[in-house]
Amino acid sequence: MKPHFVQALAYQATEILRDSHANRICHGNIRPGNLLLRIRNLDHLNDQGIYRLLGQPKIDESKTESGRIPGPEAPRYIVGFLDFMSSGEDILLNELSLIGFDHAFEISSPRTIEPLPEFLAPEVAVGKPASPASDVWALGVTILNMRSGISLFPYYVDCPVHLITECLKYFGELPNSWEEPFYDEEGRPTSNKTAGRAREVSDEVHSLKQWTCDIWDEPTQVNENESTPAAPFLVQDEDRSLPKTCEWLNDDISSIINYDPQDIDCLAAIHDNTKRPYPRHYANRVWKPSAFKINGTYLPEGGGVGWFAYLPGNSDVEDNLQALPRISTQEADMLYDLLRKIFVYEGRISAEDILGHPWFGMVQGETQH
Repeated sequence: MKPHFVQALAYQATEILRDSHANRICHGNIRPGNLLLRIRNLDHLNDQGIYRLLGQPKIDESKTESGRIPGPEAPRYIVGFLDFMSSGEDILLNELSLIGFDHAFEISSPRTIEPLPEFLAPEVAVGKPASPASDVWALGVTILNMRSGISLFPYYVDCPVHLITECLKYFGELPNSWEEPFYDEEGRPTSNKTAGRAREVSDEVHSLKQWTCDIWDEPTQVNENESTPAAPFLVQDEDRSLPKTCEWLNDDISSIINYDPQDIDCLAAIHDNTKRPYPRHYANRVWKPSAFKINGTYLPEGGGVGWFAYLPGNSDVEDNLQALPRISTQEADMLYDLLRKIFVYEGRISAEDILGHPWFGMVQGETQH
């Protein structure tokens, strides 16, 4: 996402979290996947209007892993998901909604929770109850994820003990008062010292400031990718007639099918938008690294120093990444100042105080609806 768009959305996310805490509710699972952009009202469109805007349904017959014919209890067909970022026109409202309240609880009744380890606050990772402060930690990880395109923590952080190991590399030793527990075979904190084990000790030291300074932004070089921007998935026969029907579907379903299932491999390749830029009407808010080609090589899907660890030996990609423009020094300093107030074990800043941080003041005007 473009920097100003990240800042605008991060501000909205922080406002939502502040209001939740003001109403004595702790969310317990703040992460990018629980922050959704709203779309404009499409209720006035008929079926054909929806198809023109978002593409025709992508449908295939149900298949089993074993290759056996599905039983009568199986669905007759499956429908692919909508790709809103390939819409024929701008349908985003730039307004966030927070979902995923299955871990939420009243602040007066704190409890231990188990959201994704990547967004787990360290105090929760060692077995302490979640709180508004743990929401703020997850918000900080989310903001950094939105701004960089990747996670601060490596892909193998899949349990609390791995999260703690990585936190120590960036933020130092845990407070003595926490009395770090033992961990079970799944890496979760346990009070059973017989069955549990101590955390592995690492002498690695990482720099959050350097990680932040290495976030890369949209290239200024010419994009060698000649693919047309992503567009709604519309398939027609050579004679421009309506889509084909399929014998394996009943008449009431076949009228909405948009391809012959025998052509699935070909059509899946056509619909692969990984290397197709986002439509131009979204260009002022987002860009797709995987659709950007420099010196004959496509960029990976994220941005930041972390990608160098994921791409060992790929000199072409590394050379391209080294040549990309980095986050401005001014923004890097402000973002780091915000993060170092969030990523602390004790005395963490509140959502209310985050809203007054100068990093948000860098937004170049509000994004248009």
